[in-house]
Amino acid sequence: MNYFKLIRDRLNKKVTIMIIPTAEGEIKQVRLLKSLMVAAVFLMVSIGLFLTTSSVLLLRNNQTLANENTDYSDAIVYKDDAIAALSGITSQQETEISQLSHQVTVSADYFNNKLKEIAVLEGELNQLIGMFNQRTDLEVKTPVSRSGNFSNDVTQEVSVLDDLSNWEGEDVLSDQIAEQISAYSALAGELENTLDFLDAKPTLMPVNGIITSKFGNRRDPITRRIAFHKGIDIANSTGTSIHAAGSGVVTFAGWSGTYGRVIVISHGYGYESVYAHNSKISVKVGDQVTKGDVIGKVGSSGKSTGPHTHFEVHFEGVQIDPLTVLNK
Repeated sequence: MNYFKLIRDRLNKKVTIMIIPTAEGEIKQVRLLKSLMVAAVFLMVSIGLFLTTSSVLLLRNNQTLANENTDYSDAIVYKDDAIAALSGITSQQETEISQLSHQVTVSADYFNNKLKEIAVLEGELNQLIGMFNQRTDLEVKTPVSRSGNFSNDVTQEVSVLDDLSNWEGEDVLSDQIAEQISAYSALAGELENTLDFLDAKPTLMPVNGIITSKFGNRRDPITRRIAFHKGIDIANSTGTSIHAAGSGVVTFAGWSGTYGRVIVISHGYGYESVYAHNSKISVKVGDQVTKGDVIGKVGSSGKSTGPHTHFEVHFEGVQIDPLTVLNK
């Protein structure tokens, strides 16, 4: 059997297609090869399948792209939010750093001013101690200052500044500085009070001369009777300067019976000094005198046997031996 001829015959068969128009039209017949018809149908089916498959694939691809686009959009929004949050944190940290910087600057200024204050106090204290040592022949030492160690204390207190806001070193140093200033001020106050007392205490020999009569019982040079001598007599020539034995206020300056021309100085702290038989008085009541100031001249006014100064020291209203007070 010839299969090739059989297939060729079938492919060469024709199909008649009738085209029926409207009622008035004429029926037309078209004869087409059966093989062309089969090929045309196959082509149309193939095109339909291709278009359907392509549409499905395009829809799926579009959906995938839409999903990816949504994911990318969400990711972008998330990143934008993260960037905004980081910007906020950065801004807050910059604010905190600025505040801390300001705090450190203020603290540095505070400590510098306090250290300057301590330096001034140290200078004043050294002067006071020098004056105190001169007047008392003592060797008082200047207290050791901690101001030079404060900068080291800062380094020791703060080795790591991880959290400056919780650092207590500033308060510690502030307390230490306050304690030192308080101690210096207290010591300076005590020294000033002591120096005031030393200035006021009648310890300076009022006249250069010879002590001719001491404190206590003696034979009166005029009556020749035993009598209590209330001071000491310092002899020198008329016109010799008389100096205030201590700083104080003149409470009497004038004539007083057998004492002649008299000067009385109140020194405070319970002390009072008397200078009698003067030839001249150089001060008046109410004058503030400093230890060593010239207040009069040696003479022999009142009940006296020659030019000298009768010098008395009273303490708490009681006459005491001037030699127990005067510097030797």
